[in-house]
Amino acid sequence: MNQKKILLLGRKHSIQKEKVDDLYHALGSHVPDGYSLSVANYNELIFDIQPSRTKVFLSTTGEDLSSFDLVYMMSWYSYVPTRRDIAYSIAIYLKNRGIPFINDEAYYNRSSSKISQMLLLAEHNIKVPRTVFSLSAAALINYVGMQPALKDGKLIVKDALASRGASNYLCTFDELSSLPIGRKESQPFIVQPCIPNDGSDIRAVVMGYEIKLLIHRTGSGESHLNNTSQGGKAELVSEEVLQKSTIDDIINTSKLLNRTVTGIDVMRDTETNEYYVLEANALPQLATGSFVDEKMQKLAETLVNIIERERTT
Repeated sequence: MNQKKILLLGRKHSIQKEKVDDLYHALGSHVPDGYSLSVANYNELIFDIQPSRTKVFLSTTGEDLSSFDLVYMMSWYSYVPTRRDIAYSIAIYLKNRGIPFINDEAYYNRSSSKISQMLLLAEHNIKVPRTVFSLSAAALINYVGMQPALKDGKLIVKDALASRGASNYLCTFDELSSLPIGRKESQPFIVQPCIPNDGSDIRAVVMGYEIKLLIHRTGSGESHLNNTSQGGKAELVSEEVLQKSTIDDIINTSKLLNRTVTGIDVMRDTETNEYYVLEANALPQLATGSFVDEKMQKLAETLVNIIERERTT
């Protein structure tokens, strides 16, 4: 008979009174026959996020978290959003695969970084770039090095908590180790393939779960970034420039994240003509940046519509 597997997941170093290793050693002798107990740290995890192909596994053993019958997550309650977001990501991953986890509240967090955002969207088959993440720089670089589709092309490496193009790098695999990945938990980095593009993207301004404006942004040419805050140029375009599937992805992204007002960035792959959702911004530069008057007009209309709708229900 196959043993039922229990995983205790925590931090390698914790200032909390009870550490995951303490629980592992205390609990071990009480686990009945037919059950096995394992322990691991968050920095052993690797997330490889792709629509319909996401996997979250231990770099040390290769075991997928979904291969366990129960995962007990410890030491994720913190002022540092990284751990909370990792716990939220794990909870989404396990719940979608019918694997119980402790504590249930991890599932009822909000997305606070690009880690959970990409995983949540990929789990619902929203077209997002392949995204690889680990708290361990060594594990991350080693894994990327084993993926020809990543190793042999240009990479985008960015701080999962940053916005407006901050800490966002275009590099090759050989340059990965020179970047500040894995240096501190409060600055987690994700690795993505660089999407073949024409130096532009589109910011969809979503309000009331509807697209109100589409802003086509073109980079300055001095870097790979298209953000207007990084010197890019902007123009308004109509929804006709987007495929229906992309419009659906934008609306579904705002709904999945429960972001009534958000700015969702999409980029066209010039080789396949498909659009990828890059991220959904919780603070989408409404009162700053480009086309402020247009954004304020749409926001005012949205606020009034929400009030009037509530009055009639």
